[in-house]
Amino acid sequence: MPRQPNRVSVTREQKEILLGILLGDAHMEVAPDGKSARLKIEQSVRKQAYVEHLHHVFQDWFPGKIVPASHSNNLKFSTKYSSSLLFYHTQFYGEKGRCVPRWMEHSFTARSLTYLFMDDGGIKSKSSKGVYINLYGLERKEQEFLCQILRRKFELQAKVVRDRHYYRIYISGHSYDVLVALLDPYILPSVRYKIPAPRKEAARKKPFKEDSTEEKQGLWSEQARLDEITELPKR
Repeated sequence: MPRQPNRVSVTREQKEILLGILLGDAHMEVAPDGKSARLKIEQSVRKQAYVEHLHHVFQDWFPGKIVPASHSNNLKFSTKYSSSLLFYHTQFYGEKGRCVPRWMEHSFTARSLTYLFMDDGGIKSKSSKGVYINLYGLERKEQEFLCQILRRKFELQAKVVRDRHYYRIYISGHSYDVLVALLDPYILPSVRYKIPAPRKEAARKKPFKEDSTEEKQGLWSEQARLDEITELPKR
C-alpha cells in the first residue's frame, strides 16, 4: 500500500474556509510526535448536509469517513495528519488557548465569515434582524479583536456582549442588509435558517391614477390664476 504523503496543498478557498471554521467548531489536532496536525470536524446531525459539504471541501486532505460521535448526537470526521497543517495549529492555539492570529484582518474574507456563521451563528429572536456569533471558546479580548476586523473590513456594527458567564459577538440589525450581502454567495441552503427573515416590504405604493377631467380643469384654472398674478419680467 503506497504511503500517504505528509504534505498537502492548501488552496485559497480551503484557507478562507479554514479561517472561519477554526474560529468556530473545527479543531486542529497535533500528532503525538508534534511534527504534523490534522483537521477535526464535528457538528450536530441536524447539519449533516453541512458536514458532507466540508468533507468534500477537504477531500484532498484524505478525510476519513463521516461517522457518528461516541457520546453525542453529532457527526464527525478527521483528515490525515499533515505537516502542512501544523502552521494553523501554531497560529490558532496559544499558551492560553484559542486565539485570533493578528494577520487575520488581511486574510479573513466574506467566505471566512460565512463559514464561521454557519458554525456558530444564530438569530437573536424572530422579531429581530440582529444575530449572534457564539464564540464561547475565545477570550473576550480575542473576540474584541475579531469585532474590530468585522467593523473595519466589512463595516458591520459588531460588538462583544455578555451571555451570563461567557461572551459572544452581536451584530446589530442595522447591519442586516450588509451582512446578508456578505453571506448570500456562500451560505448553504440547509443552513439559511440561521439568517433572520427578510424585512417586510414597505407599505405598497398606491398605483398611479391619472387625474380626472374635472381635476385637470381645476388644476389648469389654478395655474391660470397664478400666471396672472406672477407676470414674467419683460426683456
